[in-house]
Amino acid sequence: MASIQTNSSGKLVMKFTSTPSPNPSPSAPSPNPPQSTPSPDLSMRFSLLPHRSSYLSPELKIQYEQVFFKEIPQTPHFSPLSKLNDENKEGVMLGWDISFLTFVRKLQNSADPSIFLSELKTYTDQLAEFETMGYEVSKLRERLHVLIRKANKHIMLKHAVHEAEEEEKEKTTKAKCQECRIQDLEEDLKKARKLWESQKSDIQKTNMKKRKFVEDATENVREFKKSAKSPL
Repeated sequence: MASIQTNSSGKLVMKFTSTPSPNPSPSAPSPNPPQSTPSPDLSMRFSLLPHRSSYLSPELKIQYEQVFFKEIPQTPHFSPLSKLNDENKEGVMLGWDISFLTFVRKLQNSADPSIFLSELKTYTDQLAEFETMGYEVSKLRERLHVLIRKANKHIMLKHAVHEAEEEEKEKTTKAKCQECRIQDLEEDLKKARKLWESQKSDIQKTNMKKRKFVEDATENVREFKKSAKSPL
């Protein structure tokens, strides 16, 4: 039989007790042999008080149930809180639950590897504290190790990118200097080509002048011979 009682801490609990059955009459045997029914555990009790998560806001309660009952099922023992009275203990346990939920969500929302590494000691310290309270942290520790490896790799790659950028700047500067030299040489080549073309033009003019002189000289010789042979 179930009955509602008050325990030593003042909480309402449901307790099952067995009820003795009357002695059966020997002259009226049962048509079917009695079947043995296991007696309910007398120590089994069900708390009638709501779960501590019921004090949370609806939005926070949804996140709480998602983490504590689905993603990382939790049954922390809270042994370090054993000296607290039940009233104070309930509030402290809820505070630890909220801290744990905040920790999980912050870890899941990590986006910057550099910031993550700067807060790594805080993560590891909090994880150890949660473990002391009896929270199941194996999945979180595994996730933490994965993020540490990837964050360290990010720092290595970031350093490699920085070195590549510096190398690129140095090579770009050298290439720019070479480009300036080429531009100067091209300008000098243009001037040289212009001078060469001018010289070729002058040579052509001189050649034409020379041809005219040769023609004049030839004509003059012809006139000279003619004058020499003319009658006196």
